Amino acid sequence: MGWETRRNSRYFYRKERRGKRVRSIYCGSGEQAELISRQVAKDREEERQQREADRKLVAEMQAEDATYEAISDDLDVLAKGTLLAAGYHQHKGTWRKKRNVRD
Repeated sequence: MGWETRRNSRYFYRKERRGKRVRSIYCGSGEQAELISRQVAKDREEERQQREADRKLVAEMQAEDATYEAISDDLDVLAKGTLLAAGYHQHKGTWRKKRNVRD
């Protein structure tokens, strides 16, 4: 993206990818091209800031997920221990009370 010098004049070209090919699209020269160039740079910076904010949000969410996963694992262990102590067993994933158990 940017300015190119051709025959001692500066021209602003916007690059666009289509598949594997890159096209140069002429945007102008002089003041008009300068304004377009500034707007393109501003848009790129805003996109970069948005991507960075998204990355931070994803990192925070992953940290929260890890915390909740650890709490969930601890609760699963606690529940399993409680059920085993109460005389239950697991049969094909289902908790069942043991039969004919003398207290």
